[in-house]
Formats: sequence, C-alpha cells, structure tokens
Amino acid sequence: MQLHDSLIEPLGVSRLTAPLPFAPEAEPVNFYLADDSQGVALIDTGLIPDDGLDRLVHELRRRGYGLSNITRVIVTHGHLDHFGLARRIQDAAGCPVLVSPGDLPKLGATEHDVRRSVEMYSQYLPRMGCHADAVEDMRQFYHAMNALGEAVGDLTPLRDGEILQFRRFSVEVIPCPGHTSGLVCLYDREHGVLFSNDHLLLDSSPNPFVELDTESGEKRFRSLPEYLRSLDRVEQLDARITAPGHGPLFRDHRRVIALLRRFHQRRQFKIMSALDGLGCADAQTIARAAFSPTTPFGNFMLLSEVIGGLELLEQDGRVRRGLHNGREVYESCPDNARIAAARHTNVA
Repeated sequence: MQLHDSLIEPLGVSRLTAPLPFAPEAEPVNFYLADDSQGVALIDTGLIPDDGLDRLVHELRRRGYGLSNITRVIVTHGHLDHFGLARRIQDAAGCPVLVSPGDLPKLGATEHDVRRSVEMYSQYLPRMGCHADAVEDMRQFYHAMNALGEAVGDLTPLRDGEILQFRRFSVEVIPCPGHTSGLVCLYDREHGVLFSNDHLLLDSSPNPFVELDTESGEKRFRSLPEYLRSLDRVEQLDARITAPGHGPLFRDHRRVIALLRRFHQRRQFKIMSALDGLGCADAQTIARAAFSPTTPFGNFMLLSEVIGGLELLEQDGRVRRGLHNGREVYESCPDNARIAAARHTNVA
C-alpha cells in the first residue's frame, strides 16, 4: 500500500518532511516542492522551527534555486504545521500565499485575534465539561503552538474547482471540509495524483477539530458530519497515488476511506456504550469513560472527536442534547439506542 516518493518525481515534485515539536511521537508533516513555470512552488510549508526551513533550503539548492525562486505557496488548510513558514517564505520570495476562504482567517490571525480565540475556547470548554486545570492546559498549549508560526498579511483566496497549473502537471482545487472548515485537496486528474494533506492519512484517522465561530464563540461547524461527506466526494476520484500531509505516499485511497468509516463506526459504538452506562453526561465525561486522554493536545483531539461523534449521533436521532448547570449534556434516545447498538455490534 505504501509507495515510494520516486513515483511523483517525474512530475517535478519532491516530498519534504519536518518533525512536530508539539507531538514528537507523531508522523512528521509533509510539504511538497513542485517545479513551476518560472521557478518552484510549495504545497504547504512546515512550521517555524528551522528543521523544515533547512530541508527546504537544501532541496532548493539541489535544484539550483534559493528561497527567492519560490513562485507561490499553496496552503491546503489552516493548521500551523502546514502554514507556519508561509510568512517567512513570502517575505523572502515576495510570492503570493494561496488558501481557501474558509481557512483564510486562520492564516491571517493577529495577536489580538489569537488572544480572543483563546478566551472563546476558555469559555466554551467548561460547557463541554472541562475542569479549570484542563482549560488552563489548553490555554498554555494554544499559546505555545502560536509561537510555531506567523500571521500572513497578504493572502490570495483559492476558488472551488480552480485549476492550478504547474510546469509538468495541473491540479483541481477540491474543498473537503472536516479536519478544518476550509481544507482543500488538490487533484491531478491526468496522472491520478491526489494531494490529500490531512483529509486522508494512511495509518491514522484525521481529527475533526472543534472550531468556534470567530464572531459568536459558538460551535456552528459540524466537523465530523462534514468530514464524512467530504470522504464521499474524494471517494469518487480516480486517484492512483495519494500524497498525504503526514506519512508515506499510498495507493488504494478507497480502501483507506472504507477503513476510516469503519473506525468512526467503532468510535460511535464506544461513545454510545459509555453514554448508556453514564445515563446523562457532558462530552468530557464521556471521553474519559470511553477512551484514555493523555497530553493536553491529546485530550483536545479526543474531546474534538467525541464532540464530533455526538453531533453525528444527534443528527441520526440516537442521542439528544440538553443544558444542565451551564454544561451541554447528552443522553441516548431510548428507542434509538437499542437499534444503534444492534446495528454497530459487528464493528465493536
């Protein structure tokens, strides 16, 4: 299933990697250098620690280029490990940075925006059942993460269906909301190459992160239901090579999608089982009962996943949501819980 990087080299594409300082046990982030009409383009960038920049400069020199020869940076989604270096590259090369309208605010976030966002999450998380120490851990982690990237002031929006032409291939911009609200995949229809970033990964499930509305501080984007709908869209593509945001290239993306759907079915079964045992509980209590939180980052990822699972179960009529003592709480719908348990027994 894993493929060698040499399969994309005839397109003038190199896969570069950089470690993740906030999650050293995780797969390094991938970013891709592609021959462009007058130089080279980047698909994603890595983040501020010099590891990613050193790899980029080395590969540019191997091709006879420098940072000033980068023609554009295409950011697939607004997570720091994928755009953290974009500002430095733009300053060095004077090149445009392209990102979808949905994730544009993430790349352009100022210090004021970051502080406001931290405060919004600090108010939201207790409603999900997080205690004060967990909220403070999240605050510290958020500030530490913010130091790994810089805001990009001059951004060019990508359009749904836009064709981006490189020297030896072209890609179509395909919106795939879920992992973030503005994530896009890039698809080379002629050669069957899908740049899937974090929408499709070979050995792990992309996390549907909690995103709050920047104006209201409410959660309006239903990440997991959107993610599963985006899987349907990508499943239709004739992708022979998938170039992900972490880990090696791989083939048979439809098999990976089938495994992801099965994974989320198992997660929903565990959430339902925990909820049946608790009777009525908030998302954090359900997460602790069903799974094993670890680090502050791992806890936030797990909480995001459980909230997404609860939204999906609520959408399907299997759970109902209410408010109790300032917390959002969930309970299983009696008629549907039994049916759901029977339906998912085979994936437990």
